Amino acid sequence: MTYPGGKKTLALDKPGTSGVPELKDIPKQLPSEYYGRIIHGMLPAGSTFQITHIEKVVKFEFSFIDYYGVVTSPGDFKGKIVDVGILTNQSTAIPTFIPEYVEEISSLK
Repeated sequence: MTYPGGKKTLALDKPGTSGVPELKDIPKQLPSEYYGRIIHGMLPAGSTFQITHIEKVVKFEFSFIDYYGVVTSPGDFKGKIVDVGILTNQSTAIPTFIPEYVEEISSLK
């Protein structure tokens, strides 16, 4: 999805959280607007991405680390850069990916 007034980079998000509709409520016809956000499509479970860069975001009210990756699995999003920061636990000193959503592929270690 992309956000109005934000970067044009695609952002990964999880259905049923953060103002994203439940999976059953996502329109079949995509892209589609949902409360000002544009949902471009669905990245299927098992999709792969490779981290391309990390960016520290510091604002007066908050700071966090954003992770960007390029989708490497086949499909409509292959080769696209996606903000995958939603898949991290930002509550630790060094953010880590949440094991429920992400696992490292041993062949790329």
